[in-house]
Amino acid sequence: MFPYVVYTPWGIRVKTCLVVSLLSDTLVVTASEELGVLTEWMRLLAGAVAFGATIVATMVADRQLHLPGMLVAVAALMVAVGGVGAISSSYATTEAVALALFFLFTGVVGGYWIAAAALPLLAYTETPPPLEPRAVEPAFPGSIAVLLLATAEPDRYDPRAVATTQRMLVESQALSIPATAAPFIFLSEKARYRMIGGMLPAHASADALAQKLQDTLTKDSRIGSVGAASCTSRPTLAEAVRQAYASGAQRVIVAPLGSDESFPVGLAKRALEELRPQSVGLDVNFTVSLWHSTRLAARLCERIVTVTRGVDLAAVGVVLVGEGQPPSWTAMHPGWSEQENYFAQRVRLHLADQGVRENHVRIGWLEWQLPDVTEAVRHLAALGCTRIVVAPGLIPLPSLATAIDLDHAVRLARLNETVSVVTLTPWGDDDAVVDVLADNIRTLLSES
Repeated sequence: MFPYVVYTPWGIRVKTCLVVSLLSDTLVVTASEELGVLTEWMRLLAGAVAFGATIVATMVADRQLHLPGMLVAVAALMVAVGGVGAISSSYATTEAVALALFFLFTGVVGGYWIAAAALPLLAYTETPPPLEPRAVEPAFPGSIAVLLLATAEPDRYDPRAVATTQRMLVESQALSIPATAAPFIFLSEKARYRMIGGMLPAHASADALAQKLQDTLTKDSRIGSVGAASCTSRPTLAEAVRQAYASGAQRVIVAPLGSDESFPVGLAKRALEELRPQSVGLDVNFTVSLWHSTRLAARLCERIVTVTRGVDLAAVGVVLVGEGQPPSWTAMHPGWSEQENYFAQRVRLHLADQGVRENHVRIGWLEWQLPDVTEAVRHLAALGCTRIVVAPGLIPLPSLATAIDLDHAVRLARLNETVSVVTLTPWGDDDAVVDVLADNIRTLLSES
């Protein structure tokens, strides 16, 4: 409480007063005046806190909500400034104005911090309840559902997906994110989506891959459906498995798009265990990693050689690009790095058979790990390579990193005019990926 006090000469009667202290003069405060000034202080503090929280909300929200957010922020600021003006006129002292401005600043900072600290609550918290026996048996029970599991970013900017990724990094101790810095991560991610026109075709590529795979597996009458799930966005693996079970599937085959031992896949498996599929007789099996495939390595070699026609292969350099992972993830799931390194070695051997020098094939990481793509490109140019192929062969689907960071990393190398660089696209729905996935599924079916 910040009371508004009125000094009166000794002996003057004041109706309905509250005596605060008695010195040479009587310090009195009327109840109505006290309530009025207290309201102004609360108005100031509420407006300031709302303004700070609205700043965070505007930074995090989708662009469509920017205008309403800014209007709310302006209204909150006007309320707070109005409170400062009312308090200044009531007190008419420099100290009161300074204190009001201090509370204005403190309220804005407090509102910002409270809203920023609450951002982790946006993350998808997947604690699905166990599956329950079907009340009604579906028309076609016993079929097999195939799910492609991808670590794919959402098609459009999704604050909940960003919060989920941040939570994964923080809980795995891969990264420490101060609450005050968290809104800027959302703002940066939103800007990255804007740079590519607001739409990322990762899920579209996964859906196209699922459709091609279903067309390839049509001869097997046991396959009922082929769909896609994501480790970091919707639909999650647990949600997709629940839907498959509700549709009558008696068995689910999960085919990871990439490594089957990555950290995100591990989290998806852990959430899947919460469903307790065995309790309702639902079998869930995982195929092996894509990176075990020799055919896929040969296909990547073919793609690389195709863009080097007319160039002496001895002067060709190749950068095999991977997304990279935090060291803490590598420590928890070492199989991820091992599979990617083995696949890169297979590609190197295939390229060597075609005439590319082995020391001209290097791995470059987009983040977390070294050497990065820029360093790998510079190294190949220093070795005398005049044509460098940057191939994201360790990245199954398009991502923000391949759409934005990859080209930027190549430009940072600042090569001279004698060196040309060709950047390939990620695998997407390449027919070779479809064939490898189909073979992995058929192998799993035959073994069981």
